[in-house]
Amino acid sequence: MTCTLVIQLGRLGDVIQTTPLLAELAATGDEVDVLVLRSAHEPLLGFSAVANIITIPGSLKPLDDAIACGFSHAHIPVEAYELLADLQLPPYDRVINASHAPLGCWLAAAIPATNYRAYYGGIIRDRECLYFGSTSVYRVAM
Repeated sequence: MTCTLVIQLGRLGDVIQTTPLLAELAATGDEVDVLVLRSAHEPLLGFSAVANIITIPGSLKPLDDAIACGFSHAHIPVEAYELLADLQLPPYDRVINASHAPLGCWLAAAIPATNYRAYYGGIIRDRECLYFGSTSVYRVAM
């Protein structure tokens, strides 16, 4: 079984629009964990496609601006590292960032995965924001 983490740090509508992806992953046999803002997790409650809902407080959303301004200078706020440590996430077979948030991109790269090719969506690595997989084509085209 593949253990997949999906990151969606958007608003309620973004979380709802992610549910077909979650259902498809579960239908193919993945165990799916989802990392969301605490204020947007309710549509996932009782959703059989999701094994675990991991929430972060909306008060951390200002980290987006700090990460967006700092990643190209290798300056990530200490609060981001503290959040990652507090989450105590296991390594995943696959990490999918379905979020537009810089915090989501940073977390996607910082959360351990079983190999380098296990990342999809936006990630921040080596002072660049990189996009992996076809799910990000629309965003790069913008």
